[in-house]
Amino acid sequence: MQIDKDTLNKLKKFAKVFTDARDREANESDTVMYLIEFFKEVLGYDPLLGDISKEIPVNDRFCDFGIRLDNKMVFLVEAKAAGIKQLKPKHIEQAENYASRAFIYWVLLTNGVTWQLYHLAFGQGIEHELVFELNLPDELEKNPDFVWGILSVLTKRSIKEESLETYYEQQKLLNPKNVVNLLLGEEMLMKLRQLLARKAPARLDLTTVFHAVVQVLN
Repeated sequence: MQIDKDTLNKLKKFAKVFTDARDREANESDTVMYLIEFFKEVLGYDPLLGDISKEIPVNDRFCDFGIRLDNKMVFLVEAKAAGIKQLKPKHIEQAENYASRAFIYWVLLTNGVTWQLYHLAFGQGIEHELVFELNLPDELEKNPDFVWGILSVLTKRSIKEESLETYYEQQKLLNPKNVVNLLLGEEMLMKLRQLLARKAPARLDLTTVFHAVVQVLN
């Protein structure tokens, strides 16, 4: 997705905000404040319309904030201090407890610098699946279109259009295991053998093509 100039400038502004916050080891409270501004300015949510709900109670603790549209909580945001070195899946456990009771399937874990979106599944326990992970300042410098292609699924407009669900299904389809299985499937190997046969001095069998593909993948 190609990013427009205005959005790019906003992302650059917040990338610097979060980087500076990391360097001075800003606390969690300040980080939450910066994140809410990001959700307002970049992702299009309006706190005055009730889009952003702060400090959602989870047992005797709180999840930092959630996104509510049409009077329904659609995803939770678990914020960590910008100065924290590494985000870990265990950091979303607090949000998971609330999500399981309210049947919320999405939790965003972020310190402003690193962004991790998780999809939750509820059965006998709670399972979480990492959908994307993004280092905002680093990736923005290298490929702004790539960054916006990911973060845009969290915009108010995308959530209303259920684009996040579409993105999730696409990511599952494109996960490495599925792609490898497709590449090593008989249909693909036969097609590849057909293409290679045009220049091959002798007939190629599928086993030879299979091992050639495995070698490339390795």
